[in-house]
Amino acid sequence: MRDTGCEGVVVRKQLVDASQLTGESCLLLRIDNTALLAEKAVISLRTPFLSGVVKVVCIPDAICDVIFGNVEGARSPEDPDMSLMVGAARPGRKRNAKR
Repeated sequence: MRDTGCEGVVVRKQLVDASQLTGESCLLLRIDNTALLAEKAVISLRTPFLSGVVKVVCIPDAICDVIFGNVEGARSPEDPDMSLMVGAARPGRKRNAKR
């Protein structure tokens, strides 16, 4: 999910391998004004909004697998790289109709 109100990248902790954790943590202020001590990791991502090696914050109860904020290299919400999506519909591309 692309979130222009976020200043980092948040990943569901269950998707991060222990070898990717940096040993660092940070205090994360949530939208409901609660604070969470979150572990940091370095992972490799390939998505329509951001690709490459990325520093992330890991939380166990993220609302989705990955949340992309306003970080260097992130694409605009209006301009995702859809070539990375498997089976994505592309303008001008017709599917074979079954008869």
